[in-house]
Amino acid sequence: MRWRAASALGNLGDRSGVPELVKLLADKSTDVRATAARALGNLGDRSIVPELIKLLADKEVVVRCGVLEALGNLGDRSIVPELVKLFADKDNVAFVRRGVLEALGKVGDNSVVPELVKLLADKDVDVRNRAAGVLGNLGDSSVVPVLMEMLTDENRTQAVAALGRLRTTQAASEIIRLKLLERGNWESQATAAFALAQMKFSSPDLETWRQRAFNKAQEKFAAQNASQRKQVASLLCAIATEESAALLVQLINDPNREVKEEAVKQTGLLAELHPEWIKPEPLLALLNQPNVNLRRAAIKALGQLVSFQGEKKHTDLPDVEQKVHAALITLVSAEQKDFAARQAALDALGAAGRYGQELFDFLAKLDKKKDDSLRYRCLHWLGRMEYPAAKDYVENELKELEQEKAVWREERQKTEQNELKQEDKTWPKEHWEYLLGNALARIAPETRGIALLGHPLHQVRQGAVRALAGKADADLIGKIIHAHQDFDPDKLPSPFPYTAFQAIDLALWNLEYTGTKDDLSTLQSIKLEPCKIPGQEGAIEERLEWTIERLGERFATD
Repeated sequence: MRWRAASALGNLGDRSGVPELVKLLADKSTDVRATAARALGNLGDRSIVPELIKLLADKEVVVRCGVLEALGNLGDRSIVPELVKLFADKDNVAFVRRGVLEALGKVGDNSVVPELVKLLADKDVDVRNRAAGVLGNLGDSSVVPVLMEMLTDENRTQAVAALGRLRTTQAASEIIRLKLLERGNWESQATAAFALAQMKFSSPDLETWRQRAFNKAQEKFAAQNASQRKQVASLLCAIATEESAALLVQLINDPNREVKEEAVKQTGLLAELHPEWIKPEPLLALLNQPNVNLRRAAIKALGQLVSFQGEKKHTDLPDVEQKVHAALITLVSAEQKDFAARQAALDALGAAGRYGQELFDFLAKLDKKKDDSLRYRCLHWLGRMEYPAAKDYVENELKELEQEKAVWREERQKTEQNELKQEDKTWPKEHWEYLLGNALARIAPETRGIALLGHPLHQVRQGAVRALAGKADADLIGKIIHAHQDFDPDKLPSPFPYTAFQAIDLALWNLEYTGTKDDLSTLQSIKLEPCKIPGQEGAIEERLEWTIERLGERFATD
């Protein structure tokens, strides 16, 4: 009964239940500890993160997985280093590593991209697939090369899905060539079909599959088995026609909560591409549902509905835009008990990609100490949007962080190392370093992004590398190359030459898969000058020639 009470407290979304749930984290029952952790994650109270992190060492796998689910739902970037450590812990079975990946996907921190790329070679098939799925969700186009390579793997379903989410049109011809609409089970075929829809690709093969799949969905639509109805929801989304959308929306009113939640999730995905097929009212009605997970799913779907990532623009559906925008702003702004819903609404506004001014205005009202998690989310989305008005704000945040770290270092040096607790030996705000470097480089790549490659803070540099490489623009690559060549050796020791080459290498690697003929022409026109640092020009020239050759080969076969 104790675990049922814990679950009920979490579903209510009332943070007044936090003290009781924290007590249950020490319960002798495995199920109670796991359920209490999940419930705390639903309540959105970041103050309990340290208590949850302690439970990552629990001897029971089910408890560790419950904690990981909670940490992911809390969306606290400070947990990322702790999660990454779990990959190297040999005591953690594949089931736990999968939980880590789920949590990282929810947190949405691009700093983990290198770790995720390593996991694409994991011995566990499900770990490899989940890693690919998270990479797609992070929206970092610099991972397109490794995902394209996975298309030749028999276990490629999540790589296909990730390429679809990244709108990698170059993958469409490979999906058709490999006959992925015919191979494997219905789930893998549906993944390939929806990826093609996201890439705005059409072909006779796809239309044939859609008709066959719709007939299958109609057969199972009224199945008594809830599991089958969940599968139908996924299939209807993948079909991606107005006819399938109408059936999918009906499943939002299914009596089974799991079917309802799956239908909401799939409706959100389809709404990104075809908002004209989806009315907001069924989703708006779910904002008062007692179950927190269902509320969160509905909020996310509403954000997807107004993202307009397909052919329709927000001006085409002004009524939809107005209703959804008003609901999300109300949720974000209200000082309410349901913090999880507030955070989900903030993410929905950010993911929509069009509400930069609203997010920036909201950011200015937040308390730096009290609303740390919400501030982080705002800056994350403003960086993703490359919102220019946020540049000075991010610059000031970075300067304050540098000063704060200098004080921290000074205080640490005054104290004998053996007097420090282990947690005091590590700078606790590396996640902020990465975020600010990444956001600033996205907002002002040429004026600030390149300069950040020489920044004294390591994670700031890494954030800038990922931002610059993700743009994969030949003009920008040329500017980074020239900055590398012009670097004054009198400024050594400096991290700039090494980090600049890292950015060039990663950007060129991405361009090998995503570049256009214009990019190839631009790369061929780059004039390499002798580097001021002796011996460096050879490495740049060799790396540039490699990409030019790969692009040439690719376009020769088009």
